[in-house]
Amino acid sequence: MSVPLAYTLFRAESKQAAVFLMVHGLTSAGLTFHNVAARIAAEANVNVVTVDLRGHGSSPDAPSVQDYSLTQMALDIIDLLGTLQQKEGVYDAAGPFAKVHLLGHSWGSRVVFALAAARQDLVASLLIED
Repeated sequence: MSVPLAYTLFRAESKQAAVFLMVHGLTSAGLTFHNVAARIAAEANVNVVTVDLRGHGSSPDAPSVQDYSLTQMALDIIDLLGTLQQKEGVYDAAGPFAKVHLLGHSWGSRVVFALAAARQDLVASLLIED
């Protein structure tokens, strides 16, 4: 069961810009990326999204411990892409930027690896940070 993830969007100047999604490590939150995310959005003209994984930051907890699998967390991020398309208009699954750039830090790197393994069609690049 998917959990609606809390996120912060740092918009690019251009309406047509790539999406760069930053995924934090265990016991952290998207807030850790905010300073650098704002700068990346402004200087690189990309839409930067910092996300709070389930049970972290402002995102709700999952119903049980079994619901914290890498696969389930990756599915949460895939669902977030739909939210970004519908609510924010920054992601277009059929457009020129249908693939997203993913950064994962520590535990977040395992989550983005799981996402890339499950949905290679969604991923433009992976940046793994530890």
